[in-house]
Amino acid sequence: MKQIYLNRLFLIVFVLSISNVFAQQDIMISSKMENMSLLNPAYKAASDRATFIFQHRSQWVGFNGAPVTDIINYNSKTLFKSINYGISLINDKIGPSNNFKIHANIAYAIKIKTTNGIKRKTTKIIIGVKPGINVYSNNFSEIKLSNPNDDAYSTDKTKGVSPNFGVGIFYYKLQYYFGFSSPNIISRKGGFNQNQNHYYFIGGGSFRVNRNEMIMFEPEAVVKITKGAPIQFDFNLNFKLRHKYIVGLLARTGGAIGVNLGFEALNNFYIIYSFGYSYSNTSFVNNGGTHEIMLRYQVPGFSINKTKRRHRIGKGNRW
Repeated sequence: MKQIYLNRLFLIVFVLSISNVFAQQDIMISSKMENMSLLNPAYKAASDRATFIFQHRSQWVGFNGAPVTDIINYNSKTLFKSINYGISLINDKIGPSNNFKIHANIAYAIKIKTTNGIKRKTTKIIIGVKPGINVYSNNFSEIKLSNPNDDAYSTDKTKGVSPNFGVGIFYYKLQYYFGFSSPNIISRKGGFNQNQNHYYFIGGGSFRVNRNEMIMFEPEAVVKITKGAPIQFDFNLNFKLRHKYIVGLLARTGGAIGVNLGFEALNNFYIIYSFGYSYSNTSFVNNGGTHEIMLRYQVPGFSINKTKRRHRIGKGNRW
């Protein structure tokens, strides 16, 4: 009888804690700026080349049931001089819950004119939308109990589908950019897979350290606001070396730090690795940190020049 009560107490605590995670958290990735269209659908129109991205993230390695995220993302080249589209396939699993998302990104770029009426191609305001669907499922039979024959914990499987719609705006010039977005403005309340709206403020830039631009400093910041949760700040301080290598540090409020490493393995093919560690996480005995790997391929285009090449790694040929 005592063991039954302990099992029930464990399940209640587990469900409440995981429900709180889903209520406050969207997918979490370290390389936000390398795959920004996941957060802001307006981002992709800043690039003029088609891009394929695969991204894998394993969080809290060594802890059973820790979050695992896989992402496949395609973004088109610029169409009709102003329109971009893309599609994202996202699978996010934590404990007994799995969320699969299919999202589209559609963006329209508006060129800004100077006071004398001359168009400046390096300055744009971009508006984007993100329609899609979220498919969620729960399998509580994955929870291991000390008494597997306990009738109080019969197999419990639930599934559901919910719509998604997000919006975003993005502004950029040659050296800096900023934007605002909400990837899902349709909140889902109640139940195990509830979620809330997330609002993102994005900013960053690219600045040369030396005159020949062999070293570029690229700071990036993301502010996430969610009702009922502390405001979260993400910082990436990256250096790009010889137009080809990335070395940088990352930090997140709440007690997370890490490093970013990247390089151009083949022409137009990039590998970016991020490692993060939660030094404030003292509740897990096995905490092997968070590992994230990204593979990105940019389809060659005819408009590449030396100025654009220096922004290809880490900015997705943004300018």
